[in-house]
Amino acid sequence: MKRARKGIMVHDGLTLEQILGLARQADERRFDGVFMVEEAGYNSLVALGAVATVTRRAQVGSSICSIYTRSAPIYAMAVNTLNDLSGGRALLGLGTSPPYFVRHWHDVPWERPVGRIKDYVRIIRAILSGEKVDHAGKAASSRDFQLSVSPPRNRIPIYVGAIGPQMVRAAGEVADGVLLSPLVSEEYLAFAIERLREGAESAGRDYREIEIGAPIITTVD
Repeated sequence: MKRARKGIMVHDGLTLEQILGLARQADERRFDGVFMVEEAGYNSLVALGAVATVTRRAQVGSSICSIYTRSAPIYAMAVNTLNDLSGGRALLGLGTSPPYFVRHWHDVPWERPVGRIKDYVRIIRAILSGEKVDHAGKAASSRDFQLSVSPPRNRIPIYVGAIGPQMVRAAGEVADGVLLSPLVSEEYLAFAIERLREGAESAGRDYREIEIGAPIITTVD
């Protein structure tokens, strides 16, 4: 079982000055991570590059980015860049985003979310290994893509944002961690852990090695 860690999640609607200020303070106070939501404010992957330059020890990553707004190779390139900028501290958090956001904001069909998240994680993991990708998935594919720069030396954690049982199982099957909703009960947490275990065991994995992120909404003033 991994040790409990604490981090902060900042919203993309804050000013860049606020985001960087909070990141500096969290890093100085020895928080384990600085993570950024992405909805309709700043591009989190770009902003996280700036966060990487003002922090020294905290992990930096998305929480979460939608699998419908960028291709899997773009995410692999982005997190590899962030990993270099941060000296090996990057994390990639992926999820679906609400169907309304995807269909109305981005004009993309919201289809096969569970299959798509599994294909994305597998494609990104293959790209980050440095190999040429040939993945023909049921929901997403990528062929003949290979990084033209050095792949990461460390394993970059990939998390899946999940609420429903099928997505939690998918996280157990393919991801390094799962990010649950901040609005859950103890009963739901136990239910989610059981679904995570089912997914992990279906892939021959130990669910206790998968990190569980349980956000808490706070307003500090």
